[in-house]
Amino acid sequence: MRPHCSAASAFFSLFYVYTSLIIESHALDSSIAINVSPTLQNAAAAPTVDRSLVSYSMELQVATGFTDTDFAKNVFNVWFEKTGSRPSIRLGGSGMDKSTFVPNQQEALRVVPVGLVDSRFDFGPAFFPTIANYFPRDTEFRFGLNLANATDNWKNTVDFAIAAKEGIPQISRFEIGNEVDNFVRNKLRQEPWTMAQYVPQWRTVADELKAQIPGVQFQPAAYAGTSPTGFNLGGIIKAGINNDNYKIPTYSLHFYPQSNCSSGRRNLRLDSLADHSLLMNQLANFDADIAAAAGAGGQFSLAETNSVSCSGAPDVSDTFGSALWLVNYALAAAAKKIERVYIHSTLTTPYAMFIPKAGGPTGTGIRPMAYGMYFLAEALALPERGSDTKFLIQPISVAGNGGDISVYGLYSNRVQKFNPKPAPALPPVKGVVTVITSTIRYVKSTVLPPGVHLIVEASTTQVPKSPRPVMITTTTTRTITLTTASTRTWVSKRVTTITTTINNQPTPNAAPVGKLVAGDGNYLARAVVLNLARFNTSDPAALNCRSCPQPGPAGFGTIGARPKPAVKLSGFQPGHTLKLLRLQAPGLNAKSGVNVSGLQFNDDNGSISAQAKPESLMVNAAGEVNFNLQAAEGVLLVDQDVK
Repeated sequence: MRPHCSAASAFFSLFYVYTSLIIESHALDSSIAINVSPTLQNAAAAPTVDRSLVSYSMELQVATGFTDTDFAKNVFNVWFEKTGSRPSIRLGGSGMDKSTFVPNQQEALRVVPVGLVDSRFDFGPAFFPTIANYFPRDTEFRFGLNLANATDNWKNTVDFAIAAKEGIPQISRFEIGNEVDNFVRNKLRQEPWTMAQYVPQWRTVADELKAQIPGVQFQPAAYAGTSPTGFNLGGIIKAGINNDNYKIPTYSLHFYPQSNCSSGRRNLRLDSLADHSLLMNQLANFDADIAAAAGAGGQFSLAETNSVSCSGAPDVSDTFGSALWLVNYALAAAAKKIERVYIHSTLTTPYAMFIPKAGGPTGTGIRPMAYGMYFLAEALALPERGSDTKFLIQPISVAGNGGDISVYGLYSNRVQKFNPKPAPALPPVKGVVTVITSTIRYVKSTVLPPGVHLIVEASTTQVPKSPRPVMITTTTTRTITLTTASTRTWVSKRVTTITTTINNQPTPNAAPVGKLVAGDGNYLARAVVLNLARFNTSDPAALNCRSCPQPGPAGFGTIGARPKPAVKLSGFQPGHTLKLLRLQAPGLNAKSGVNVSGLQFNDDNGSISAQAKPESLMVNAAGEVNFNLQAAEGVLLVDQDVK
């Protein structure tokens, strides 16, 4: 990881961050139409989303701090319960190249000061069971080793790797050196330092590990991507760091969209986290590396990543903006065939997804980004326990939305049949009355005695052109006074009144419409829709959280009502019932009040304290659903009938 620097907290930095926001409401169109293909036209070419898409990177020297409580275990177990796979764990970061293995040391970790501002991290054998016993046995680890210390031809690095592999059986592969393209900047090497010097050193360590550890695997190259000296994947692959010489399942680079490393490199904008076009441009920088890894028979991961480098930045990394960014980023990465994104963290820094131990100004707690991770777990959740279903991903373009709407379709990798369902029958309606007049005439009379009488006369006529013989009865009332008895006679027709209960008829099976063609295919199972239009809250209660180092600045709330456009999305099968979950918060800058349809985490231990209450939508005969999506909000639609 890039060197840790203190996060920006000066007034100027905050002013810069927040004045970059658009604080006047700019509504999208009142309605948005999204057309998603019901099936994948070329499923073989579609990327498969890894079940451990969102994984975790820990600074090597703070890893044991996560094992002191059940907090991390609880958070990661939520992902496992949904997806059937555990987040992979990378133990690495800048501490890799400051690590030393001390076989006779009693403590798991000892921090040794070096000079006035630096440290060395000495690891004893007790470190290994601490890690191995905390995490479940099916957790996959990627372990970082020291390339900086070349003493005795990297003997200590090799000894550390051998002991780690024996003590942590979950280790699947090793990284050798962290961000070697920054070695000169970090004073770990002198000029010249290019791939020509790096590759032989990496291979020296790898060759020794290959000789000592049967079947050992590696994950090169862990570049920061900020060096002007031309470090790239294609170059090291050609130079021999490839599957012809080593077992390399994955190559990796690091990615931070913003930096907080030094005044000259600092660039902090909360609204940039909600800029879809910017994200796409940033990820496009990895296209050549992804292709190089694939050409060498390996996958490509972003093995260290987060919102802002160098520990993050308050009021950017610890806001709801980071949760929306994570969802958009992880799915966009998966759509580019990036295997996993490893969210990097320490114990208390601003970009930490959660704080497992109270310390300094912060208490334990869940940060907004963890809700983004949960939302993604729901998106990738198994349709049923034990299922082997995986999801194929396709980004969906939406015209005319100014880049504020980001959409991803997730398709089952299982070929299934088109399965529209009839609309359910409406409840029966009782009390529809039909009045029928017979054609039989008859004369009726009655004798009225002297006195005052109330005469009620009624006439019934049929409504002209009515679909049924519906009748209207007109009644006239008058009073008469008779001095003698009188006979009253009138001509009438026999009237029969029939009351029937008529049941509403169910809609017939909907015919395939548009691209909904009956037959086998990889059908749309999930859809993620993000409204990235900027909206900030001015609620002081939402601008702070228990685990946040400081409250966000007041006075930057968006002016005007929060836009809430109506969305019409097509692509799901007619008659199916969808589950709808919302990733929501009071605003992009909110630090609390974040939830997924009411789901909330416990700030004390990372478990779930309140369950989600999803909405339910019915797909109409045209394959459409309608819902509202407010600015700075995400929606997940799940068709539970597509397995």
